[in-house]
Amino acid sequence: MLGRRLQVTAAYLFCLIYFNYIVAGQEPDPCSNHVEIDEEIRSTAHQTNRSLQYSYLLCDDNMPYQWYRFVSGAGGQLATDDNIPTEYTCGTHIPIYMTGTHPESDDIVDRTVCTVFNGNQCADSWTIQVKKCDGFYVYKLLRVDVCASAYCAGSGKRCPYGENSPTGFTPGCSSMYPKIQKPNITNEIIKNNDDKKKPVFHCSFESELDDTRKDMYDIDWYVDDVLVWTDSLTETDYNDGKLRSTLSEFQFPKQIGRASCRERV
Repeated sequence: MLGRRLQVTAAYLFCLIYFNYIVAGQEPDPCSNHVEIDEEIRSTAHQTNRSLQYSYLLCDDNMPYQWYRFVSGAGGQLATDDNIPTEYTCGTHIPIYMTGTHPESDDIVDRTVCTVFNGNQCADSWTIQVKKCDGFYVYKLLRVDVCASAYCAGSGKRCPYGENSPTGFTPGCSSMYPKIQKPNITNEIIKNNDDKKKPVFHCSFESELDDTRKDMYDIDWYVDDVLVWTDSLTETDYNDGKLRSTLSEFQFPKQIGRASCRERV
């Protein structure tokens, strides 16, 4: 009888320890534990410059296996079957989209993703996980094995000059918002504290907002069509009646190509 009791007690302790291990090892809720990705060029509407070196293209080869949320104004959902990207979109050469639909429940589900390459809409595929949260989705993504290849997210693009929207992207662009003017870019060579010469770029434009709203502009700086820095302007950035943002050597790559800027309200 004593041996029987010892066996039952041992079995109970084993089950209790195993249960505590499973509970303690549960993954945190991905809706509140994820990494945000804010890269508007992941949009299917973004046409990648084919002449760019691969080092300037998006590649998710160093992406740790964890949960992610896309947060750019271009859209927060992975591209799906109803908007299959083409090569040289989404800021990369080989775009990745999700087959099927996004889940309607808050359960974690498996979905298949495909790469688009050489005319094949599913040249390679693998499984990811997706979860619906309160107003957004999160994705547990695998890194890619080939560059340049990246996940596509969103389908919006910047509103055209003279128009704007609540996000600064399509859809919903309208001229009813404060008018966006095409900025003027200038450059100069200045000396730093070490008496070494360095290039800087200036982006300036006139504001049509009243004095109480002068801090509502963001300047996006691009180098060879790749977003490298966003500058939020305030009243102190006025110079000769114009708003001005400056891109210095600390924001652009060592090998700089064509620099451009764009303002957002």
